[in-house]
Amino acid sequence: MSHAERRFTNLLTTAVVATYVLLLFGAVVAARGEPAGTWPLLVPEVSIEAIAAIAHRTAAVVAGVALFVAALQAHRTKQPLAVRWLLFGAIAGFVGQVGIGAAVALGDTGWLTG
Repeated sequence: MSHAERRFTNLLTTAVVATYVLLLFGAVVAARGEPAGTWPLLVPEVSIEAIAAIAHRTAAVVAGVALFVAALQAHRTKQPLAVRWLLFGAIAGFVGQVGIGAAVALGDTGWLTG
């Protein structure tokens, strides 16, 4: 395996692991509840909810950066078209989920619940 292939594989692995951690902490934040109106700033008090929220935001940054860099690397190294489209689709889904998460954290969920 060449250096470029190893690097691309490592980027994809990082993106997958970070996304999994993001899902786990997202579930914790959703189950325990995030202090209202704190997104995207840090919460003012130290609590399990605050730690979970900060971990979730950190995982989101790592996952987003890893997806973006992997997509750039896939384009640069001329990965198969299906791989590039899947990565760009993952980025679009990620951006959409950030918007939904922000709306939920800010308490603006009327459009979600009907």
